[in-house]
Amino acid sequence: GKIAVIERGECTFVDKARRAMNAGASAVIIFDNVPETSITNQPPFAMSGDGKDDVKIPTCFLFTTEANSLKNALNIKSDLKVRELIVLNY
Repeated sequence: GKIAVIERGECTFVDKARRAMNAGASAVIIFDNVPETSITNQPPFAMSGDGKDDVKIPTCFLFTTEANSLKNALNIKSDLKVRELIVLNY
């Protein structure tokens, strides 16, 4: 039941997902490391892999604006239940 929240950068998306999965995460949210990006000002893109089919957990990407909404919700909403949140920096 752990969801890894990881900042973009330093290695590939699939490497981040693979490392999170191997650390016990059940899903991954990767957020952008470029300030002020949003679904309204950036084109959609696919997080590509490396040809291996070994990542078995859901993985998604959030631009900075949308990621900030998630981070703010976790900080502000006192009745929001999070069992465990792992922030990994790769």
